[in-house]
Amino acid sequence: IKYTVNTIGLENSEEEILIAPMILQPILENSIKHADLNNTTNAYITVEIIEFVNEKLLQIIISDNGKGIDFSKLEQSNSKALRITKNRITQLMDKYELKKDNCFTITNNEPTGAKTIIFLPLLYK
Repeated sequence: IKYTVNTIGLENSEEEILIAPMILQPILENSIKHADLNNTTNAYITVEIIEFVNEKLLQIIISDNGKGIDFSKLEQSNSKALRITKNRITQLMDKYELKKDNCFTITNNEPTGAKTIIFLPLLYK
């Protein structure tokens, strides 16, 4: 599995950005496990980290080229990891009094795979 991490808006930053622990790991794990990337030709995962200084937000987009998501199965699975991750993101946004609709969304990626979009408070070390 190949991967890339791209940053937008962080290139000239001298400060380190903080990302709460156990936010990205469950999503990356799901990409590898459920997207069947081990059996996908030229499998990849891309992580994009985008800084929105004016809004005090960090956007993280995780995408893969696996088999995509069957949303009926996702709803039936009642994934504890995804539910906990979504709750943690909501709590972080509330803690820093940031309002953003859809802080955690999962969609199918075009032409194949899945895409998860997360918004987090922009925090510096």
